Amino acid sequence: MNFNVDWIMAMLVFVLLVGWSFTYYSSIFDQISQPVSSDADTINDKVMGFLEEDSYDIVVRFNISADQPNSVMHLNLTWPDRTQNSTQVHLGNSVGNNLTCNITDDQLYWKADLVKGDNYFLVHFINRSCELNCSSDSVNLSYQGINHTIAWAMEKKNMISWMNIEKLDPNHGSYIDYDTFRDNQNIQRDFRIELYNETSLFLSYGESRPLGSNVYTRENWGMIDENRSKINLSVMVW
Repeated sequence: MNFNVDWIMAMLVFVLLVGWSFTYYSSIFDQISQPVSSDADTINDKVMGFLEEDSYDIVVRFNISADQPNSVMHLNLTWPDRTQNSTQVHLGNSVGNNLTCNITDDQLYWKADLVKGDNYFLVHFINRSCELNCSSDSVNLSYQGINHTIAWAMEKKNMISWMNIEKLDPNHGSYIDYDTFRDNQNIQRDFRIELYNETSLFLSYGESRPLGSNVYTRENWGMIDENRSKINLSVMVW
């Protein structure tokens, strides 16, 4: 009788061990058999998802019959989530010439020297946590001649953030090391990122390219949010 019990217990342990081994090694074999080309697409998407952020532009036009220096402008604006603090106001309809601004009670104000005719401003913000940009006390909110404006349609773009690029730069305080980045993004394969401006390579990140393995490369073209310069980004996977 004891022999039969021992035999049954042994068979039960054997079946459980085989079942566990099958599950464990199947997951390993599935990972090994996953084509590198498919992983390259996934890793490229993760890298771009890390670097890109939702960026918003609103053009404001204000017409006036005579020059009006040192004016205060006002815009009643509804911000998408987590974007208000990043707000900047630029003179003209492109990024570059920042104006002094203030946000009080969810109302946007800025200072400008108005000229006769049409005056254009670009209100820009991005989906990013940061300190409040528009916080200047020099915008006189008690000024009686505040000019109330109406915004054109809000334009949303997917832009590469320079602040996120800096996280791949070992010389910057916000640098994220390669192993931490892999763990955070749940990346299993080795990879390398190379960033080019319009003339040359300016930053590389990750492992060196191997000599004896096939390397799968994904090319991405984009624009940096902070200065609107073009950028080419290569993600190499093996």
